[in-house]
Amino acid sequence: MSETLASKEGFSLEVDREEVWRYMHTRNPLPSLDAEVDWARGRVRELAQPKAATLRLAVEGLGPGGVVLDGGVKLESPRLSQYFQGAEYATLMGLTIGPQAEEEANGLFAKGDMVKGLALDSAATALVHRVSDQLHRRAFSEAEKEGMKTGPCLSPGGAAWDLTGQRVLFPLLHLEELGLRLLESCFMYPRKSVTRVLPMGRELAVRASPDESRCRYCTNTYCLARRE
Repeated sequence: MSETLASKEGFSLEVDREEVWRYMHTRNPLPSLDAEVDWARGRVRELAQPKAATLRLAVEGLGPGGVVLDGGVKLESPRLSQYFQGAEYATLMGLTIGPQAEEEANGLFAKGDMVKGLALDSAATALVHRVSDQLHRRAFSEAEKEGMKTGPCLSPGGAAWDLTGQRVLFPLLHLEELGLRLLESCFMYPRKSVTRVLPMGRELAVRASPDESRCRYCTNTYCLARRE
């Protein structure tokens, strides 16, 4: 089961002021910069061109090397298996908000307008995670309707999975059709892009205690599977 969403109307593009400040790595918001932050929140809505693709594949097996999906697709990482205990399916997700915001931010940096450049870049980062959260919620709701539980969203480059996992997800999700490129480094262009995999199943083993999970190390505070 696959789906492609390529419309602004498919997503909410609202970005919280607090999220922009968080990605600016400022613990204490500065009232003197509220105008720049609010400008960035509005500007990123104008520039964003969100596109996303999802694909659900059955889980065929687990092993010491990782997870095997339908068709022999392999998610290779020894640490992934612990999140797929009892999983029936994996929902693969890829999305981008396009290059426009990061290109304009780079232009601001080049002109020496560091504050507006940082605010816009941070707003774009906040937005791509907010769009990703909306995809996660759609998958969560679909699983719930089918009586399935979901685990945490797992991304290449995270604690459980090497960045080279992008080489598996990229062709499966046909991300080049969304305007993405996979670089030799396994980073994606545009940079404001995300790929994730969500385990789901009726008998999925979900750790109930934050002390037994990696949630306390994860910055995705909106994750529906968070155990904190």
